[in-house]
Formats: sequence, C-alpha cells, structure tokens
Amino acid sequence: MAVATVAVDLPTATIVWVAFIIVWQRFEDYMIQPLVYGRTLRVNPIVTIVSVLAGAALLSILGALLAIPTAAAIQIMLRHWWANRQHPDSNAQSLPRNPPEDRLKAPRRQTQRGLNR
Repeated sequence: MAVATVAVDLPTATIVWVAFIIVWQRFEDYMIQPLVYGRTLRVNPIVTIVSVLAGAALLSILGALLAIPTAAAIQIMLRHWWANRQHPDSNAQSLPRNPPEDRLKAPRRQTQRGLNR
C-alpha cells in the first residue's frame, strides 16, 4: 500500500498513510485487542486495558504482551480464593464431629426395637 502512495503523491500521501497506520496500530493494540482478549479470558475490560497500559509502562512490548494473561491468572486466583474462603466462625463447623479414634471402633449392633446395645 505504501508503494501505491509513492506513485500518487510522494511526500503528502505517504506521510498521511504512515500516520494513519501508526494511529490505527496504537488504537488496535490498546483498545480492540485488550477487549477481545478480555472477552476470551473473561477478564473485566477495564482490568484488561489498565493491565496492558501498566505492563507497557513497566516492560514495554513484553509487558503489554504478558499483561492480559497475568491479569487473567490473578483474577482466577482471586475468584478461587473468594469462593473458598472461610470465616473464623465457620471453621469450627467444618471440623469432624467425632474424634478419629471413635470412627475406628466397630459400629454398635441394633436390636429389633432399634435400640443400641
């Protein structure tokens, strides 16, 4: 495409074309691509865009590439932690009611009346 602009109007058309490609590339890299990856990985779009911007600021291109998978991994860990967290009061309820040595004993036999011997 750039070769076609050289034949039409060398400096003006080529400069406009290059500027358009740079602007489009930035728009796609920072807006469209994070939204697509965010939907695919089920990450909030705002988290995706912020993570790409932060990753790009910290580690340049490598940071931008690693930002979305890192944000997805952190979100998965936080969702898992949030779903499996226990309150201090509920910890006592999750403990077994009988001590382990009581479970190892043979069960009591029942009589015809249903009473334990």
